[in-house]
Amino acid sequence: MIRLTAATASVVPLTVLMLSACVSQSSYDALQAQNQQLQAQVSGLEREASFVEAGDLLFPKVRSSGSSSWCRKTRSCKATA
Repeated sequence: MIRLTAATASVVPLTVLMLSACVSQSSYDALQAQNQQLQAQVSGLEREASFVEAGDLLFPKVRSSGSSSWCRKTRSCKATA
């Protein structure tokens, strides 16, 4: 009888732990939808960042006479840079 009680005492907490990890399907679906939305947002931000980086390489910001201005990479821009 003592062995049966000891076995039951060890199984009950394990069962409770396993059942506490379960979530409802609707909660899982909501989190999955939120995850997909965030992944799409990150993808858009990465595209935007690469676009800005490419723009910075094509049109560098130069400082002339204390003010900052944008110019294209031309001979006149190189002469003032």
